Order: sequence, then structure tokens, then C-alpha cells
Amino acid sequence: MRATGPLASLAVVCVNGGSSRDVPGTWSASVEYLVRRLAPRFPSLGFAEVRYRIKSWNRLDMCTADAVAAVEAAVGAGARRVLLLGYSMGGAVAIRAAAGSRSSTGRSTATCRASLASARRTHGAASSVPSPPASTAPTP
Repeated sequence: MRATGPLASLAVVCVNGGSSRDVPGTWSASVEYLVRRLAPRFPSLGFAEVRYRIKSWNRLDMCTADAVAAVEAAVGAGARRVLLLGYSMGGAVAIRAAAGSRSSTGRSTATCRASLASARRTHGAASSVPSPPASTAPTP
């Protein structure tokens, strides 16, 4: 994870897209561009960029665990609230991290929700992480 700005009060964890191939994770030029533009305009926000170990749709569980680790690091650094921001595959990663899906390592990404809940108890933040949907079946 790479941080820009203070990871206090509100942190924005940015997760990027991936590839169909198993390729080593790199810093995302798109996320770098976004953070370089937003950080000066919003100096009270902290931005955390996620660098996946392997950035692949075939390793979505691993990418989700990387995003959860960034949320935990932001909370550990003092963030009271965390916003997950993702695009392309990162959108799926952000939703899975917030919803608490299970990673391939057996470690539940519900840790993400627990970290945020702990931050809310400690700091009194009023926002909540959405619960996963009861059913993923499409509605008629």
C-alpha cells in the first residue's frame, strides 16, 4: 500500500483493474493520476493505493485480500472511516472487500468490516459498511 495525505478521519482506499493473465502487481498509472489530482484538492483526505501481489481476474480472492489489508492498514494508521474506490476489476474487489467474501487463503475478508466496525466504536463514526445482499439472484 502507498499512502498520500493523512490516513486519519477519512481514508480512500483505491483499487485498480487487472488482467486475464497472472501477472505481478504494479502500481496503477490510472490510480496514481487520480490521487495526484485529488490529494491537493482534498488535503484532509488520505489516499491509499493498493498494489496487488498478482493482478488477475483469476486471483480475485487474493486481490480482495490485498484490498482488505490496505483497509486494515488505514484503520491502523488512524482512519476512522474508509471509502473503497475501485474501477474495472477493482470495482469487484471493492465490493467483495466491503461485503466480506472469503479469500482463497481461508481468511475471511469480513475482517474489513470488523476493522471498520472497530474504528466506528473507537471514534464514534456514524457510517456503516453495507451488508452483503441476501440473494444474488436477479429480480424479475
